[in-house]
Order: sequence, then structure tokens, then C-alpha cells
Amino acid sequence: MWWVVRKVAIIDVTWDVVNKGSGVILSNANLTAKVPNYNNTVRATHGKSHGKWYWEITVSVYNWLLIGIVNRDAVLTSTNSSTQNARYYWENGKKLPENVLYGKNFVVGDVISILLNLDSGTLEFWKNGVSQGISHTNIKTMGEVFPAVSAPQSGATESTVTANFGASSFVYPMPKGFSSFDCRQRHWDSRMLFQTSTENRVAFYNKFNTITAIPKMTSNITPSGRAFAKDIYSTSYDAWKAFNQVDDTEGYASKTGSGGVGFLGYEFDKPIAIAKYAVRSMAGSSHLNKLPRDWTFEGSHDGDKWHVLDTQKNQTWTTINTDKDYYIDNPKSYKMYRLNWSANNGNTGYTDVNELKMYRGVNVVSYIPTVSEKYFTAYGMDKIAQETLKNNYDKVQLISNKESDLNEGKIFEHNIDLKKYEVKGIRNHD
Repeated sequence: MWWVVRKVAIIDVTWDVVNKGSGVILSNANLTAKVPNYNNTVRATHGKSHGKWYWEITVSVYNWLLIGIVNRDAVLTSTNSSTQNARYYWENGKKLPENVLYGKNFVVGDVISILLNLDSGTLEFWKNGVSQGISHTNIKTMGEVFPAVSAPQSGATESTVTANFGASSFVYPMPKGFSSFDCRQRHWDSRMLFQTSTENRVAFYNKFNTITAIPKMTSNITPSGRAFAKDIYSTSYDAWKAFNQVDDTEGYASKTGSGGVGFLGYEFDKPIAIAKYAVRSMAGSSHLNKLPRDWTFEGSHDGDKWHVLDTQKNQTWTTINTDKDYYIDNPKSYKMYRLNWSANNGNTGYTDVNELKMYRGVNVVSYIPTVSEKYFTAYGMDKIAQETLKNNYDKVQLISNKESDLNEGKIFEHNIDLKKYEVKGIRNHD
């Protein structure tokens, strides 16, 4: 089994003493910034154009404070919050430049985590360790971007923040696959390839379908299968409303007085393996606090004995009609699946689910032509469990590195019955 480790140069990142508005005052080894008004933005000394990066901002004083990123074209001596050169989380819960509601307000003492994913082009903020959701999905259009703080208008009180780009321990755990902005800290993706006794290098993974396995339901039993729930608010909010593939104002609603406890599920005509599921927020923004917050996703053969397949805590939505995807590490076939929640997002009356989607997965084994960072990055597995090697893999990919035969990045594949093969052992390589 091989492991890949990348050498990354550590850099000293602070607020930039040159690239800032003239009114910005820096202290604490240039990690604390006092920002007086909209004519003053300060950015970090270094920018990024690729990779997944994490840093934290602690709020000491706030007055129309903006936390986010800017690119090289952002003007730092006048307001930039309404331009395409900046992306911000505003203290009042809005995001900019869109100027629409995004997350919760933040105040003195709050720690704002910034998750910049330049591989997917997304930006996300946490408030005190709780995700406020993806704020922007168009980051790649900005080019190189820098951490920044600013203010959208003049105020009598300056905003003061302290940044941690990674030189000290973070308040909240850095998410998997991310590095601190200064490259000192990393939550590693553990990537591995396996070598068989015949010197083949292989990786295992699940390939997900893009369409939910549940048909568009028009009642609890039509066109097929069965939608069910612990209880319902009324027939207008019956269980099948979460499987009708319509963005309703609420969708499914549990019984009045049920608060944050209940379950919602679907029974297939025959057992299938679900590898991914999604919970979708509703079309009515005033109902977001009725969505489940803490739950287990469970599978059953008979509806009596349930097996926990996934556990989630502190899940929140700040935008309407938004899917959140969750993955099953080792999918197995069950006839029935349910979302079983123990708390919602604060509504004491009942719980809503707009749409509950479930996706099938195909077990795939890939044969790798050579050991290189290129193939580790593309095909190396980020984790493995005991059950992984017990699965019956029903598809094989043969990966080619001969560019004369195939263009770079292209693959060819065919089906093979792998049930007759058995993993005899794993050999470690230094």
C-alpha cells in the first residue's frame, strides 16, 4: 500500500501593510486590523488561485463589518462591496455583492471561519463552528483571491478583528482536505492505493447516480413503492410530498406538537443500495427553522429493525430550495430507508422536509498503470473500512497512461464479474 505526501512551502501570512486603505490600523504583528469605514479595506499579504484553504477571524469590535475575500482588481481605498471583485459575509447576516440574506448575524466574540475551495470555486462561512452554508459558487471567475475585511459604509465606531491564518491552533477543527492559509496546518486527505499479489495497483470507490432512485410520487403508494412517516400535519402535507419532486412552500410536515422528533422514509419494491442521500430546503424562507438539525439515516429490511447508516448533527439551511448531500461509507441493500430526526432548527411546533432524495451507487475498482502523484490525486482513496474489501465490485476501470492511445484524462472501462476474485492480503511499501 502506498501513501502520497506533498511538500508545501510554509508562508508567513498577515494583513498587508501596503495593500490597505490609509485609515486601516494594524497591530499584533499585523494580525489585528482596525477598519474605520467603507473607504478602507485590508487584504492579506498572500493570495491563492487553487487549493482548499481555511482561516479564522475573531470579532473584537464591529460596525458594519464585512469578512471575506477580494481579488487583485479590488479597490481598497473606496467601497468595493457591490463589485464583482469582492465576496463578503456581512455582520447583519447578508452576503455581498448580492445584498441578500445568507446566514446569522455575528457580534463581538464570534469566530468566523472561512472555507475557500478554489478547486470547486466555492466560498463558505462558519459562525462559531456552525456552517452558514455555501455563500458563493462563482469564485473561480475572480482569479487570485486574498482574505479581506472591510466596511460598507461610514460609522462612528471602527471594526476590529484578529486573523489566524494558521500560525496558531484554530478554535474549530479544520475540515477534511483543507489547509491553513499559511500552509502550516493541514487536515490530510489520506490517499492510498493497493497492490495485489500479481502487482496490480487498484483503488476502490463508489460511483453515484445523478437522479434520485425514488420515482416522482403522486400519493403515498403511486406510482410505486411507499412513502411513510411517523405522523403528519394533515393530508396536505403527507409523507409523499417529500418525494413529489416539487419545491413546495413546506413539503412534508409532521404533526402539530411533534416539535423536533420524527421520521420520514420510503420503501422500495425491492432492496437496493443507497450510497448518497440529500435533504432539500423548502421554497418558503420563513420555514427554514422547521428543517431537521440532528438525525440518523437508517436502513431496514422489515421496518422493525433499523440499521444506522449515517449520523448528522447541527445541520442548518440559510437559503431556499437548496440540497445538502450526505454519503454512505459502505452502502448495502435495504428495502426501506428513513431520516430519523431528534431535533429541528428551532421550531417547537413541527418539522418540515421539502424533498428527501436517495441515490444509488455502483461499486467500482480501478486498475492504475503506475505509482505517481498524478494517479494518487485522481484515484487514490481517502479512507478505507473493513467492509470495503468485503463488497462485491461490479465494475472495473482500466486506467491508461499512454497518451498515444488515449488523450490525457480519458479512460476506458468494461464490466467484469469480480465475485470470483478474492483479496488475499495487503502488502505495505515504505
